[in-house]
Amino acid sequence: MREQEPRLIIGCIADDFTGASDIGSFFVRGGMNTLLTSGIPDESLTIDPSVEAVVIALKNRSIAPDLAVTESLKALEYLQAVGCRQIYFKYCSTFDCTPKGNIGPIADALMRQIGSPYTLLCPSLPVNGRIVRDGGLYIHGLPLHESPMKDHPVNPMWDHRLGKIMEPQSVYPCFIITADELAEEDLSPVINSLREKQGGTPCYLIPDYSEAIHGKQIAEHFLDLPLITGGSGLAEHLARAHKTRQDPFSHESAPRTTGTEGRAIIFAGSCSTATTGQVVVFHDQGGTACELTAAELLHDSSIRDDLIELVKNPETTDLLIHTDGNRGEGMGKQSTGLSQSALSELFETTMADLAEAALGAGITRIIIAGGETSGAITERLGFRSFLLGDSVAPGVPVLIPVENPSVRLVLKSGNFGQPDFFFRALQTTSR
Repeated sequence: MREQEPRLIIGCIADDFTGASDIGSFFVRGGMNTLLTSGIPDESLTIDPSVEAVVIALKNRSIAPDLAVTESLKALEYLQAVGCRQIYFKYCSTFDCTPKGNIGPIADALMRQIGSPYTLLCPSLPVNGRIVRDGGLYIHGLPLHESPMKDHPVNPMWDHRLGKIMEPQSVYPCFIITADELAEEDLSPVINSLREKQGGTPCYLIPDYSEAIHGKQIAEHFLDLPLITGGSGLAEHLARAHKTRQDPFSHESAPRTTGTEGRAIIFAGSCSTATTGQVVVFHDQGGTACELTAAELLHDSSIRDDLIELVKNPETTDLLIHTDGNRGEGMGKQSTGLSQSALSELFETTMADLAEAALGAGITRIIIAGGETSGAITERLGFRSFLLGDSVAPGVPVLIPVENPSVRLVLKSGNFGQPDFFFRALQTTSR
């Protein structure tokens, strides 16, 4: 009888919190019990023996490259120390990265530290319209640099060829793996030939991934690769392949109770097209909502206190709090004269205040739209580690704080989720 393999298989380093919950949800869909931590855990965290994947959420997307590399290597050290057998560096499926960005430096450093002979660049997430074909990244059929990402305020995209985007960031070359090559039973001749052209130095492989079958093939070909980099689209296939190897007759994880008792509150800090549409649907379908206006928050000190009392009121249920930016008014910029960063900080601080009051008042279900808003609120609430439950939408799982298992959090990246997402989240988290 074959000796039982250790449970802890994948250690993932994610570049922000919503991205971490995104990939964690796909590990869960692939059958892995998954633990998510906000930042690198300290010695006080005990990892449950049932956990098979650990995802560490850093804040590495837009900080200085040297600092991003340092934090990523610290996360790697932790994951290796707890016994993870494969490391996954997770970034956004839109490859949010300028020529001076952090994806290349982090991936280079991880590859060197781990001693991986090569690794993948695999941002594809077909279920959300992000695919790679012939080395190019496409968003809902448009080349990356022709998609709305070309106007991103922090990381505007200037090309769709992943190898070209990596050139100013990485010291290693990139090679394309075609769909036809992925269909081969053995990829090693192709990989060996590509590496020989560079004298055997490390390199990046960019596999085609436009259909689910490609994800399955990639996972099977690279199951033993010590380092993989990419978006969340490969995670489910990778988890299933590992689980099949571990036990061909079992693909089940230990059950988690996704729903809980208690009131709910929703915060929408993102002004993305998707979140704005979700706010409109919530209004149109009779949801109770309260709009935050920057001018009022700045000039009327009683507004914040009135909102806290509203949140604490036991008669207030399933309340949505959103910014005036969800009505297309630019988060109050015209009426306040504040910079975008100052406006964001104002709204995030206010929402964190209200979330803290909500938790203190016994509200157990907290739903948040927007990566920065999610980070501000979870940091204020003091939750650092989470077990993952069912997903409300692809890439949006229910989070169960280890520090308070009666609470349920749903953290959504701005562009994720269906038009009726908030109603779905309320239903999924209720018991």
